[in-house]
Amino acid sequence: MRRTILLAIACVFVATPALAGLVVTYDMSAATLNFTVADSKLKVTEGVLSNLTLTYIDDQTFATLDSVAVTGGANFNLLVDLTMTQLGPNNWSAAGTLGFTDLNTANNAVEAAVQSYSVSIAGGYLEIKGYLQNLGANSSILVNRGDPWVFVGNADLGGADADTTANQITVFNPVSYDGGELLTLKFGVGGTLDNFFSADRLNLTGGEVKGQVVPVPAAVLLGFLGLGAAGIKLRRFA
Repeated sequence: MRRTILLAIACVFVATPALAGLVVTYDMSAATLNFTVADSKLKVTEGVLSNLTLTYIDDQTFATLDSVAVTGGANFNLLVDLTMTQLGPNNWSAAGTLGFTDLNTANNAVEAAVQSYSVSIAGGYLEIKGYLQNLGANSSILVNRGDPWVFVGNADLGGADADTTANQITVFNPVSYDGGELLTLKFGVGGTLDNFFSADRLNLTGGEVKGQVVPVPAAVLLGFLGLGAAGIKLRRFA
């Protein structure tokens, strides 16, 4: 069964004050979601028609400094891989990983561990919110692209070009991006959590993955993410 869903994943990564004022946002269209009861796995991936865009933004002026796009789902990989755990009636948690590549699909350019702090269905949407941190032996969430970290695509959005090189963005001191704050997964469903997770949900399409990398104390661009400020606080991982 195929259904059209609205899916957004909003991620806030924390870095050191030395990099304040620079924000990297990412946005992927046409995501696909699958959930299987047998292993309690919820996975979000790119689709054939997916495009992935990253923008480099000044958080004070909101001006775009640079941008890059990877067009076509065959040209990159993205995976949110979560294990859902039932804690009680309509009480669930999620843990797993988030990762995506640029044109180089041999390894991830962004990689993080995920742990939820809220799983709910309200207003016709399933919403999973959680914390992110560097994964395993990685010292950063921005991985496998050197220092500076260079993310390469096959197009850009036009306008400013901070690193003076087309079809890429460049982030200095990537090791500073070693922890994260918020992951929100949101898509349209009905019923209750127990009802949703009681059956396989296969090939739910038409989703969207969004997020941002925000060095502390740079402002979180909640408007971009479509999130309210209530209840959202930045804190460092211990």
